[in-house]
Amino acid sequence: MSEHRTDKILKSDRRKTIKALGIGSVVAGASQLPTQWTKPVVQSMVLPSHATTTDSGGDGGAGTTNSPTTSSPTTTPSPCSVACAFSISLRWEKTGSGTGDADLDLEIVTAVNNTRLSPKGPTVGTCLQFNTVDDSSTSGQDTATEQVVSIGGSLAPGDYTVFVRNQTGVAAQYLLDYQICEETNVLTTQTIETVSPRLLLGFNVGSDGSVMFSF
Repeated sequence: MSEHRTDKILKSDRRKTIKALGIGSVVAGASQLPTQWTKPVVQSMVLPSHATTTDSGGDGGAGTTNSPTTSSPTTTPSPCSVACAFSISLRWEKTGSGTGDADLDLEIVTAVNNTRLSPKGPTVGTCLQFNTVDDSSTSGQDTATEQVVSIGGSLAPGDYTVFVRNQTGVAAQYLLDYQICEETNVLTTQTIETVSPRLLLGFNVGSDGSVMFSF
């Protein structure tokens, strides 16, 4: 396009703009406009500082990437929270020369869900387990020892009861010794013949490791 034609087009656009502005006179309107029409030139654009770090909030928008927040897994604390040295042993032997096998079983009802542990099962509970199980009714022995100990040297606070049960009805003598936290004792030898369980011991373990005997 020739320079003469370009100047003509620019002058025509200038007159149209003056009319669109509604300026009263050409002279007054012309004084508000530049003498020459030029093309705008944009060399560069700079974003404000906050625009480079602020999340746009839209899908695919520019902004910082926030790291996902992760929470630690929830763990359930163990009920065996009381440090306590625990061991109960039942030693028994058949009395007299009668026929048949004797079989005395040590049974403990624990403080966790009132679980009853015995040689017939279960032999392992939440805080306690049988360390020694001798079932004389199947082995033909006339004497045996059964022992229950704590798992990891700790107990759950709460009430415990200890029984002895004669599984066969054949008379046998038993001796019970125990260590419950700081309490140690030996129960004297007694004889049991009936199959009904005999209550031997009841105690409560406090959260501070104290022991209270109920009988």
